[in-house]
Amino acid sequence: MEKQTYTIDQLSKALQEAHAYWDRTRRHQKCPNHGDIELMEFPHALAPTMMVYDICDPIESSVFRYWGSGMTRIYGHDMTGKTLADFAPQSMATAVANSLQNVIATCGPVAEQYEYNLSSGESLSTIALRLPMTDDQGRINRVLSIIELLPEQKEIIQEHDIKRRYS
Repeated sequence: MEKQTYTIDQLSKALQEAHAYWDRTRRHQKCPNHGDIELMEFPHALAPTMMVYDICDPIESSVFRYWGSGMTRIYGHDMTGKTLADFAPQSMATAVANSLQNVIATCGPVAEQYEYNLSSGESLSTIALRLPMTDDQGRINRVLSIIELLPEQKEIIQEHDIKRRYS
């Protein structure tokens, strides 16, 4: 699996808007409190590919609190309530765990592009923006991840979804 890091200004307009909302919500803190974040305030087109992780120690036991319907179309199953250790492919789970640890260590947003293979063998490229949130004691206890498919990848997902459903 290949990974490339992005700066916020290299992201799409929608992901930049998502970051801007997160940035406004944090006020003068390093990260916003999770209670101040309203998922419906993010660009609506991104909602299907949003995920919220409840951060645990070890990081692999972090739980998917929210798993958008678009993520189910990509991966073929709903991960709500499951842990990162349950996620497949394992190479992606490891990459996500490393990214979440980076978010926690920096207490800031992380934007990365991932390339990996679907179960159908097709290659997929996505951009993930990960935004940390804190509890009332200022500890990072949740991370919002927003996945954006590159435009040419949307057709691959539709074909993958159709093949999976009807094979």
